[in-house]
Amino acid sequence: MEVTRRGRRILVPAAKQRILLATLLLHPNQPVSTELMINHIWHSDTPGNVRATLHTHVARLRRVLGDHTDDTQLIRTCQDGYLIQAGDDEVDVSRFHGLVRSAQRATEARAEAALLRDALDLWRGPALADVPSESLHREYAGRLTEDRVQSLERSFDLDLQAGLHRQIVADLRSAIAVYPLRERLWEQLMLALYRGGRQGEALQAYLTVADLLAEELGIDPGDELRRLHRSILAADPGLMPQVSVPSAGAGLDGQHDSVAVRPRQLPCDIAAFTGRADELRTLDGLVRPDESEATRLVRIAVITGTAGVGKTALAVHWGHRMVRSFPDGQLYVNLRGFGPGSPLEPATALEVLLKGLDVAAERIPAELDARSALLRSLLANRRMLIVLDNARDVSQVRALLPSSDCVVLITSRDQLRGMSMHGDTSHVTLSVFSPQESTALLTSILGPDQAQAEREAIAELGRLCAHLPLALRIAMANVMLDRHQSVAEYVGEMRRGDRLAALRIDGDEQNAVRGTLGLSYAALTPDERLLFRLLGLVPGPDVTVECAAALRGSTIDQAGRQLTRLATAHLIDQHAPGRYRFHDLLRLFAADRAHAEESPESVEETRQRLYDWYLRSTRAAARRLYPGCVLLPPAADSGVAPVSFDDPASAADWLAAEHRNLVAAIHQAALSGPRRSAWLLTDALRGHFRTGGRTTDWLSCAHVAVTAAEEEQDVEGMAAALLTLADVEDAAPPEVDQSDPGVAHPQSGRLDEANRAMRRGRESEGRLAGSARSRWSR
Repeated sequence: MEVTRRGRRILVPAAKQRILLATLLLHPNQPVSTELMINHIWHSDTPGNVRATLHTHVARLRRVLGDHTDDTQLIRTCQDGYLIQAGDDEVDVSRFHGLVRSAQRATEARAEAALLRDALDLWRGPALADVPSESLHREYAGRLTEDRVQSLERSFDLDLQAGLHRQIVADLRSAIAVYPLRERLWEQLMLALYRGGRQGEALQAYLTVADLLAEELGIDPGDELRRLHRSILAADPGLMPQVSVPSAGAGLDGQHDSVAVRPRQLPCDIAAFTGRADELRTLDGLVRPDESEATRLVRIAVITGTAGVGKTALAVHWGHRMVRSFPDGQLYVNLRGFGPGSPLEPATALEVLLKGLDVAAERIPAELDARSALLRSLLANRRMLIVLDNARDVSQVRALLPSSDCVVLITSRDQLRGMSMHGDTSHVTLSVFSPQESTALLTSILGPDQAQAEREAIAELGRLCAHLPLALRIAMANVMLDRHQSVAEYVGEMRRGDRLAALRIDGDEQNAVRGTLGLSYAALTPDERLLFRLLGLVPGPDVTVECAAALRGSTIDQAGRQLTRLATAHLIDQHAPGRYRFHDLLRLFAADRAHAEESPESVEETRQRLYDWYLRSTRAAARRLYPGCVLLPPAADSGVAPVSFDDPASAADWLAAEHRNLVAAIHQAALSGPRRSAWLLTDALRGHFRTGGRTTDWLSCAHVAVTAAEEEQDVEGMAAALLTLADVEDAAPPEVDQSDPGVAHPQSGRLDEANRAMRRGRESEGRLAGSARSRWSR
């Protein structure tokens, strides 16, 4: 205890007077009862006339303090006790607590650190070290020591945040010598050593505290110490310090303010994130903790895929998962490349990013190049994640890229091929979920019990949603919102009605599947939109460039460029060289647009061109493979250019590749026209069906050809189709189940009709060959 009055140090040598003075100073300006002072001074060993003795000690203390000569007494008598008058800055304990409270209210780290240093400088040793009162120590010393150590730990935290790890190692060791069982101080020492490049000493510090805790208390280090130890062993980049960087506001003297913000701007992580294990591993490769500062290029991942496939969800989930790898923060900006409004201009996006780094609006330059340069300066030597979401094209993001150190994730519906020219760039393309991933997502939302109970309905729901993540989540939201509806009932509604209309949530059009796909569609040029919607009229699973040219009525070069653009925009998928396909919901959307924007006459003309191309190309292949065949004459020439074949092998390859498309075309033509194409295509494919062993498809196509001819009341077509049925009967292998309703063929009286038609056809084979019937010579 030290007492100073009017600049003169005053000694208080008597132990009981020190106890009395300490008791009063611990309650400045507050009455202290006689009983409390007696308890602290004598405890249970009280003298006979204790109150008179206490009064004597108070009088002696007043004389020591010079209180009797002062006009204003420090120690005053009050009812049943005494109080000492002292200003807030006259007692160290009061000053300490006042400074700590001010530090807690500080809004800047530097101000908080300065206030805590001033508070800690008031300490000259252990609390009440020379005050011999057991009760005072029990009630006050421990509390004061805890306040001191907590302030000390907070001060070290602020020093570590400010990058002063090298400067505080000695102070930390001194603090640990006084408080060896404080695990937080050991954590701070280990972190300071590690950040200073002294990994071995940091690990040795852990072994030291582990031994100390085991020896003194018989316990292991706590969770935080153990986690820190594992992170140091793994050289976790998240342990490295935040670096302060110059702000935009450099003064004329060359001095800069300091920007120490650590933005955390990522949107919320998605619930029940499912799948994408390979893609997450690819993104994990962007973080390279062993990379030297001299070679730390900016690393960019371009995440692309069709609308609703989960690009943003992947970027945000990975960002949250890797938060410790980016100690300087995470920036996020939605570039609105595909949205209801205009895309964000690069200058505006730069303003958003700079404000995220706490640059005041008045310090942001007006020029695009100056803003871009400022962003690169601020991000230099900072390990940050920047997520540029929903980019329209490369020109929108080029000015937003840092020059080094950071990781950038760009999401887009466009492939952004030009990004390969910037930094260390990798491309991550997302496809729709596999059936297993769809089931896993739906199960995680529904819960295992309901998922098991409706296993088949869940599998069907995945198919109806084309395994598109957005569609799956919308479907589940609708099921969960209607507590009385099962998955099977919702699936039934989707089957019966407009599937795209079912995949929306009332009041949230932004996440409706039709609206989301519409944003991608709106970004196309008029010619690209036309081809996209016409592709929705194709009945088969995929198209070639030649097919698209016939559909559009354009040249092959024009169709090829437009297909490439649609694939780049992820509105179709090039699943094999020269072959393009939709997923089911995009196919529905394209057909929806075709019927909404094209006249019925235009739709009919388009289908006629498509079927003419199928028929003429199929006939060209048949003539190469089966030169002796006799074919029914085609319909009137619509001007489409069929595929030409140089040899039988190329013709056979084409028929094999187009098999599913041709079968689908026959069925669709029989259903909705042009019906003549159903029996003409079936007739032209007889050799392909027979030699390829595709009896099931042959039977089904012959059946729908007969039906189409009957509905059109085309006698020659019906005769040709019935003869085809008879030929299938002759060619059908024993293992074909003739009773299977899925492979309809001449039976229940129709075989007799087919035989009669075949006899009539054979009797007039020459006439049929010339006008109505194509017949394979046997």
